[in-house]
Amino acid sequence: MNIFGIDKYPLKGTLEKVKEGSIQLPDFQRDWRWDDEHIRSLLASVSRFFPIGTVMTLANGGSVRFKPRPLEGTPPAILNVIPDTLILDGQQRLTALFQSFTRFANDLSEVTAWLNGEAGEPATIQDATFQAHRLETLRTRASAAYKGVYALLMGTGCRDFRTGETIKIQADFADNIELHHIFPRAWCEREGIEKDVYNSIINKTPISERTNAKIRDKAPSVYLQKIQDEEKDLFDFFVLKEVPDSTDIDERVRSHLIWADALREDDFELFFEERKEALLKAIEKVMGKPVVRDEGDDSDASS
Repeated sequence: MNIFGIDKYPLKGTLEKVKEGSIQLPDFQRDWRWDDEHIRSLLASVSRFFPIGTVMTLANGGSVRFKPRPLEGTPPAILNVIPDTLILDGQQRLTALFQSFTRFANDLSEVTAWLNGEAGEPATIQDATFQAHRLETLRTRASAAYKGVYALLMGTGCRDFRTGETIKIQADFADNIELHHIFPRAWCEREGIEKDVYNSIINKTPISERTNAKIRDKAPSVYLQKIQDEEKDLFDFFVLKEVPDSTDIDERVRSHLIWADALREDDFELFFEERKEALLKAIEKVMGKPVVRDEGDDSDASS
């Protein structure tokens, strides 16, 4: 008996089934990982009626017993719904389409009413979640979440490594501010660190163009000491105030949610894990809810 078949379903009906929970994922599927660039490309294909590939599904029930889980961004109310169908291939595309079409339609009315003071907090904020692993995938400004972390860091009052002034003040005075690598790209390549790792926003922070010129391809231990020595020489010359010590430089670094000890020891792995956790806790604070930790991650999110 042939148990395989090819059926055609309208996209609208499929997305409605996703929303009501009758289409879900088997629990062994990886998490949703697409960034904004992937989503834009998919929407461009849909708008031009280009084929976007098939979606492979499996009927749920009978001898098939996989633990299901909803697609990311679906209403919390469907958590206990038993699905009829499980997605084996096509999760990234269906999730992108669901979030782009279904949620966008609601956002147009709900967010507008909220901003005008005519309604309470919209569902898109109430239901919003952040997957912990996403931090490692945020690498370019094309991603809205990447920009969100940038804004979060700017909002914390982070200070320039070199001048000690807040990054916002420097930006106001036309000092070119960009997200630059903390462990420089060239240093990471010399140390054999993978490109996808060192290009993550975990290894980036708002830094002025002048300060980045001091960093260049140097190890963190070297450029921090260089900044400190040059500042000491400047203060010795002008006798303006007490010479800064390493503690002051370390506090500037800490304002970026970075622990300076790992930088002064050129310990990329320790730095990466500490910064990732610090960013996740900052995201939890601003969202007012826990981030979704990866399976097997026993980090204490509430500490």
